[in-house]
Amino acid sequence: MYQKLLFFLKGRDFKVLLFFLLTLIAVPSLFSSSTDQLITLNILFSLVFLISCNCLMFDLKLFYWGLLNGLTAILLTWLPYLKIFPYLPFAQHVSYIFFFLLLLNHILKTLFQAKEIDLNIVFGALSGYIIIGLIGCFMMLSLNTIYPDAYAYTTNKSLKYYDYIYFSFVNLTTLGFGDILPKKDVAKGLTVIHTLIGQLYMSVIVAIMVGKYSSYRP
Repeated sequence: MYQKLLFFLKGRDFKVLLFFLLTLIAVPSLFSSSTDQLITLNILFSLVFLISCNCLMFDLKLFYWGLLNGLTAILLTWLPYLKIFPYLPFAQHVSYIFFFLLLLNHILKTLFQAKEIDLNIVFGALSGYIIIGLIGCFMMLSLNTIYPDAYAYTTNKSLKYYDYIYFSFVNLTTLGFGDILPKKDVAKGLTVIHTLIGQLYMSVIVAIMVGKYSSYRP
């Protein structure tokens, strides 16, 4: 069964990954309750980690680190429900950051080493952009743990978990709605760096993909 799964993912692993990443972003917004949103996010994050580990199977140098980090992230996703360790949410966010950095590294290596640009590579590049948004989200969550109220709505409304995902992508895409703002200086610095990385990623990746497509076009 596992060999069949690997055979299925070969050449379409980034397509499957992109589907789950988009599902992760879109589906929780359908729930009005913050509890339902969080449970849905935890389920989808666990699925993304499992799918991502299978993507890393084609890059064995990263696979073992990714598997260890992915299993740790899944464990830390569900342990906070036991409410026995007060600092588990912070550890969870840090494990998410490291795992998605490994996955982003794999995507970039695949893109740079690819001789031709196919649809799977395009989906991989899109997945990388979404992953940068998620990394920014968990860096903001980690920062807010260290500096409480580092981010806040302009109204008195309190921030939910999903709001950090929302704000991260609003910031990454430079939409700037202004409903959520960084309040601390360190949060403002992270916001600027996150925006710059997102814009540089899009500029460089698009240039590489156009260059490869032009070079190997029949």
